[in-house]
Amino acid sequence: MPPPYEVYVQTRPEVMNYSYDPGNRKMTDLALLRAEVERILKILRREQLELLNLGPLRSAIDGDPDFVSKVAANVRALQKEGLILFAAADTFSGQETYKALIEGGAFATLNISFNIADDEPEQEVFPLARKSNMRVVVREAFIKGVLFRLGREAGLHDEPLLARAAMKWIGARPGVDTVIVGADTDQHLRGNVNALLSPVLDEAERAPSKCCRRTRRSQR
Repeated sequence: MPPPYEVYVQTRPEVMNYSYDPGNRKMTDLALLRAEVERILKILRREQLELLNLGPLRSAIDGDPDFVSKVAANVRALQKEGLILFAAADTFSGQETYKALIEGGAFATLNISFNIADDEPEQEVFPLARKSNMRVVVREAFIKGVLFRLGREAGLHDEPLLARAAMKWIGARPGVDTVIVGADTDQHLRGNVNALLSPVLDEAERAPSKCCRRTRRSQR
């Protein structure tokens, strides 16, 4: 029973991203990358992957000045062959690596950590992505669950309230297109979606966001 809407799949090549492949050399090898995408499509029983997530580290760029251009060429080749629709830039190596990937010109979206405790990306990365006609996909909205610990330390024990405040804060930020969430229940998913549909903080929700931002500043 197919859903009554389009479904877009994003996934990563196995053992090619981050530190799983030192230097991320495998993603510069078109034959290896193509074979991996074909394996993914076979597993998913799909003819095309909408978003291939590629996550190199800064060490890959430092070790090969042509790394970004090689990856960009591979992305365009896979698109031309019809194996992928788009590619997503994803890294944990900081803002400069994101900027290098954006400037490579082959990525349609970027996945980046952004939340009320880490708003640095909107200073340079978001505007650069928008200028390059890229879409910004935010992850770690709840700081891997640390948000709720910070709330408890500040005397805020209403976790649904904290979650709404965090999602609304993100949804109201310029430059954010969508948010990746990990929901344990359908109620959690509905709550996250509803918060993004109307990202205006009410009086009760402003207190948690201010509290967590004060906590962040005190920890710097």
